[in-house]
Amino acid sequence: MSYKLGRVAVLLCGDFRCWPKASGYIFNFVEHYSDQVDYYFATWTTTRDYRLPELGSIDSERAVTDRDVTDKFLGRNLINYKLVDINTVPNYHTNFFYQAHLAKIGNILKRRHELINDFIYDQVIELRPDVYIPIAHDSITTCRDLEYSTAPMYYAYGTTRPSMPDLYFRTNSFTNDVLSTRNYHDKLNEVGKFLDVNRFTPGYETMPGTYDVHWILLDFLCKRRMFEQSDRKYEANLATVIRPNFPDDLDEYTVEQIREFSHEWARSKFPGYLF
Repeated sequence: MSYKLGRVAVLLCGDFRCWPKASGYIFNFVEHYSDQVDYYFATWTTTRDYRLPELGSIDSERAVTDRDVTDKFLGRNLINYKLVDINTVPNYHTNFFYQAHLAKIGNILKRRHELINDFIYDQVIELRPDVYIPIAHDSITTCRDLEYSTAPMYYAYGTTRPSMPDLYFRTNSFTNDVLSTRNYHDKLNEVGKFLDVNRFTPGYETMPGTYDVHWILLDFLCKRRMFEQSDRKYEANLATVIRPNFPDDLDEYTVEQIREFSHEWARSKFPGYLF
């Protein structure tokens, strides 16, 4: 085990949202573990504070420009990026597969750069661009083939349904190639079974509805024979999605306080939110 991870590709894949506020924390986190970092960015041409349910979210829609993406990368290696019109992709009915679609694009950008330049990244970090992630460990262990590091598995909304978080993944380059195929996971064909059964209850769902399909991610990892990194340091355990109400200087707050900011925002948007 070495302190530094070697050459790292960072794939920022997801809705743009609070990237300007999250960027500094992401840079500090990644560059703590590697002195050789290349960045890739895949996002939509528009962004909203949330996408689903549609009702209400459209009010927060705004355009995303090339300058919006590139502005924060001064002095860093932004190798490539792509802005995608969300109206040109299939209607997945769930945010999980929209993010997986962007993750596949980020992977293609990464693979193309490897092929053209005849090298392979030592590690690949895939994460959403709107995430606060503090440095939790001085050193972390390199992931091997079919091995991943993320936050721990959890049981969604107090049920016995195991689920996997998707804010952050670290793998080697080969395993990222495998991980990036999750947008074609066969469970996509089964999502329709749950449409309109339990439309959107942010605090609790009684069955695997379409708005919390992290159980599909765990199903995908198991079917691809991927396994959790053995040292289980969970460097992503404190990762939290940044919401518009978050204050500056998040490092001054505890993770519990930060997550309470998130709950406050959710309560303001979704009546009946239970947290």
